[in-house]
Amino acid sequence: MPWARVGDTAANHPTALAVLEHQLADERIVNELFGFVMRCSTQSAAHLTDYVINRGTAIQMAGGMSRANELLQLAVFSGYMVEESLEEDGHSRKVYRILDDPDFIHLRTKAEIDWERQRRNDTARPELVIPARLRDGDGCRYCGKVVRWGAQNGRLGGTYDHRIPGKQAASEKDLFVSCRGCNSGRRDNPNADQDYPRLPAPEHAFFSTSTVQWLREHEYVKRMGMTVPEPSGKQLQPGDETGNGSTGQQEGNGTSGLTPEGNGSTGPITAGDGPTGQREGNGTSGPTTQGNGTSGPIAAGDGPAGQQEGNGSAGPSIAGDGPTGQQETHQHGPGCQHIANPAKRLTDGTGIAGTGRDGTGRAGTGREPTSPPLPSKPSPNSNKRPRRGRPRTRGRN
Repeated sequence: MPWARVGDTAANHPTALAVLEHQLADERIVNELFGFVMRCSTQSAAHLTDYVINRGTAIQMAGGMSRANELLQLAVFSGYMVEESLEEDGHSRKVYRILDDPDFIHLRTKAEIDWERQRRNDTARPELVIPARLRDGDGCRYCGKVVRWGAQNGRLGGTYDHRIPGKQAASEKDLFVSCRGCNSGRRDNPNADQDYPRLPAPEHAFFSTSTVQWLREHEYVKRMGMTVPEPSGKQLQPGDETGNGSTGQQEGNGTSGLTPEGNGSTGPITAGDGPTGQREGNGTSGPTTQGNGTSGPIAAGDGPAGQQEGNGSAGPSIAGDGPTGQQETHQHGPGCQHIANPAKRLTDGTGIAGTGRDGTGRAGTGREPTSPPLPSKPSPNSNKRPRRGRPRTRGRN
């Protein structure tokens, strides 16, 4: 679609204000010349003349020949336009090329419009699109991420990229599934192949349920009797890695990271046998409640990272007898000075050492502790104040 774009700072652009230096300038010329150039720009954009206007267009936009001559003179003086000579059918005539500045005035060229129309025509040909979709699935061939088909904007919108920009696609080998971000980055980029290298075709392409349904209902697929794959078992959303590129992961044999199905070198795994994969009962890391290592609990581990119940060298245990095992009935904090057995006494059975008596633990057989005496019952008058004595006067005169 043709369009003309004006920068946000165009009204105060140096080119727009340069006309004030001309001897014919007055207080109205800035706005008048700006409007004249903008009208000429939209005319050039609509007719795909690539920033070039002829004198007839200038006369029409200025509202007359005399005013057009003066405005063209001021436009050339300010830098809005450059006067050129055009050879056509053996005749030479004057034309005016409008300033091409993305921050000031920017027009879509004829080559851009023709290329857009060619892409639209190619993507409407099912003999090109359907084989490309069956080959690539829903994954971008440049970044390996799942695209969002039907999205009119946004980086993850699904598009088709041409192998040779500007050239009509001859077969599905000239079209590749691409997200809008990679497609836009490659457009008009002289280093497109270096900045956006194409990933190899996936061995097992990712197909969402909606894509499979669209393919099965397409008239071209039905007419040609083409085989449509089943939806992929893994659940991925737009923007997720498909795992079919150089950053994919292998299920059960990766080194780190997790994807349901991949073939690369990063990402977690669920039951892996690689350097960082964890094994049930013999892992090198991960939580357990019954282990045999020094740190990092695992479910039922016997590797160097498990913890022993009652004999671990690190971490709490219920009934521990290791160097840092904690004993029941006392929780040791980081600053605790208590020693599990300060007198180094021996106990029989499961008695607790360090209680002050060796044979009276939980399973001890020593003397029974004496019962403390019962408190005496206070007298009812114990809290009353003593009566004050009075002198006896009986028998005195």
